[in-house]
Amino acid sequence: MRLVVNALLASLPSMTNVLLVCSLFILIFSIMGVSFFKGTFYHCVGEFSMDDIITKQDCLDKGGQWRNTNAHFDDVMSAMLNLF
Repeated sequence: MRLVVNALLASLPSMTNVLLVCSLFILIFSIMGVSFFKGTFYHCVGEFSMDDIITKQDCLDKGGQWRNTNAHFDDVMSAMLNLF
């Protein structure tokens, strides 16, 4: 048991380096996702045909609600959570 604990403690610096590199990649891809997809996951929710709904104003005129999905790329923290 002591050997296993010592091996885990000895590998901590290497694991932190890997965690730092993975976090950096997730940050880069989340920034790219925000720049590509910000505001594009909104949709209309209502009890009517969605064929002629294109914009937010169309949805509100029909009496629907303009909502965002739970998984969105509107900010970097949400994007990082989605990529994780």
